Amino acid sequence: MGILLLLIGVLAAASGALKLRVRARAVHDVTRLAATEVVMGALTVLGSGMGLARIRPVAWTVVVAVLGLMFLSGVVHVRTTVRRIAEREASEDERLRRRLQV
Repeated sequence: MGILLLLIGVLAAASGALKLRVRARAVHDVTRLAATEVVMGALTVLGSGMGLARIRPVAWTVVVAVLGLMFLSGVVHVRTTVRRIAEREASEDERLRRRLQV
């Protein structure tokens, strides 16, 4: 169980860090869910080292909570990315129309 907590914590921290890096490069904005994902991943890694796996119900609760947060953060990240791509394409069309009319 300790290995599972460690792996899920590392996965959550890495996933959140990549989402934060992409957002910082694109818009200079920090997503709260991605930041929370990094913090929860780090706390899960620390908890696995401190023996959180010995208390099974708490360990499973942490596993489910971190996986749920990762899923929710991923869905929000994909939706935001799709929306930004659509906005960028719409603005490109508008700029082209203005350019051709002038």
